[in-house]
Amino acid sequence: MITIDINWAAGSNGGSTITSYEIWWNSGGTGPVSSVLYTNTNAATTYKATGLTPGFYYVFAVKAYNIVGSSDLSTSVTIMSATVPDPPNTPTSVAASSVSVTIQWTPSAQTGGTPLTTFLVYWSGNNFASPLGAVASTVTQFTADASNGIVIGQSYQFYVISVNVIGNSAASGTLSNVISANVPTVPLNLIRATTVTPVDSKITLDWDPSSSSGGSDILTYEIWWNGGTIAGPYP
Repeated sequence: MITIDINWAAGSNGGSTITSYEIWWNSGGTGPVSSVLYTNTNAATTYKATGLTPGFYYVFAVKAYNIVGSSDLSTSVTIMSATVPDPPNTPTSVAASSVSVTIQWTPSAQTGGTPLTTFLVYWSGNNFASPLGAVASTVTQFTADASNGIVIGQSYQFYVISVNVIGNSAASGTLSNVISANVPTVPLNLIRATTVTPVDSKITLDWDPSSSSGGSDILTYEIWWNGGTIAGPYP
């Protein structure tokens, strides 16, 4: 629900105690106020307007009353019935290589009552000090590459902020451990390193490491085989 809080400072009471205030408004435009929205009877100097249409502009002004009568209308103020948006969902990694990282996200349905204008992408590469980049509200994906300072083999974190005309959302959840790396190249020179003997029925294999680790340490090797058939390729 969109609400607007207005407040004001009391003016001169004209020699008699102020008894009430009238809040006037224009209920859907930027022209002069045209009708009374609310009258308080306790001389409070604040009011919360509710039931407003998101994204509309409203104009407010106030009159003060004492036992003699009313003041003139105060200077008016124009306010949009909107607030900052909710943050997007936590981004996900959709592609990573040794030269770039691509993330994407889903916007929140709660835009604050006015359309989103921008998404801001932050990252751990600069300790989240400033946006890594900005994209239009119609774009929900961002690619960081060497021009942004991506370093091969490094792990990064990312979060995203939604922006509308009122301001910035809180940060989304943080996507962690996005590594700028490729898969490794194929291992080389696989050979049988020992002769099979009937005693132990073992074969020792040997190979050279991949010529490229893809930018990140190789963690394991998988040894595939054909299961021991007389002939035929492995799966």
